[in-house]
Amino acid sequence: MRRVEVVEITGIIDAPAEHAIASTIKDANRDKAQLVVIQLDSRGAVGDVRGADVLDRVTASRVPIAVWIPPDGVASNSAALVAIAAHYTSMAPGSRLGPIRTDNLASGSGSHSIATLKQMGAHSNRPIPFDHSVGPRTAVREHLADGTAVAVTDLLQHLDGSTLSVGSRSVRLAVDPNTTEIRFRKLGLVGGALHAAAKPSIVYLFLLVGLVGVVFELFHPSNGPVGVCGLLAIALAVYGMITLNGSWAAFAVLCFGIAMFCLDLAADRLGVLTVVGFLALVGASIFLFPEPYLRVSPYVLAFGIVAMTMFLLGAMTRLLRDLRAIARGELEVRDAHPHPDGQGG
Repeated sequence: MRRVEVVEITGIIDAPAEHAIASTIKDANRDKAQLVVIQLDSRGAVGDVRGADVLDRVTASRVPIAVWIPPDGVASNSAALVAIAAHYTSMAPGSRLGPIRTDNLASGSGSHSIATLKQMGAHSNRPIPFDHSVGPRTAVREHLADGTAVAVTDLLQHLDGSTLSVGSRSVRLAVDPNTTEIRFRKLGLVGGALHAAAKPSIVYLFLLVGLVGVVFELFHPSNGPVGVCGLLAIALAVYGMITLNGSWAAFAVLCFGIAMFCLDLAADRLGVLTVVGFLALVGASIFLFPEPYLRVSPYVLAFGIVAMTMFLLGAMTRLLRDLRAIARGELEVRDAHPHPDGQGG
């Protein structure tokens, strides 16, 4: 039975996303599929050569590659290069293509993918939107895209019976969605989790949640799930920092700021260290991801700073005062569910 492989890429093109595209193209070539559709909503890739590697796989494929940008989706920077390099490019209403200002979001520079695109014979006649983005109609008019489609099935209906140039060959497609098997590919459980973790706002929240767990375990040791979850969240945050080339100086300053809070908490006071800790928290949060293409959402920043401050100055202050009162015998702890015979347990 004829088959079409569809892989959905949302967000940055990182290692899991690159692997998903590569494995889909490899399997399609091995199994002689009719078509590979990359459903692409991305602002680009992270890594010096990741965008170029994806481009190489697209241009080397013997199976036609179509890129479809979904409704309200965006393909810019190296993601736009992938869309332009495909054998067929389609855009949904409300989607945008371009601009192309970098092929490495983590450094804001690079030229590997752009140079690769310029050297491609089959698609070198396409213009390259370096400094602007275009909608579907303009993209088709300027030959940046080949057509429009509101869904993958609509795209397949448009392509059924058409002929695409794939290298030096002409390939006639038989991709009627009513008679063709459409197989949707996923990133996988681990790949999906790592891909989700490699977003600046998510990394920032993982870091704060992890620090909350560590601080709580430090002042109220329990060897329980709070500390374990905190360490797991910090591990995911470190992975995100490595992937996105975050500022380790800001990471260290943020941890230093939380430590200053903790010193004042341990001394049962709100003094200079608390002020230093708050300033360090705010400054480090802002500069954690300095690159213009990888910034924490200002709403997430505001939420994180306020929530962390309330946790340290509100919840932890109250908890520590209660624990001290219990230790001095000033506060009695009673079983909320006493045993019927009057004994605890």
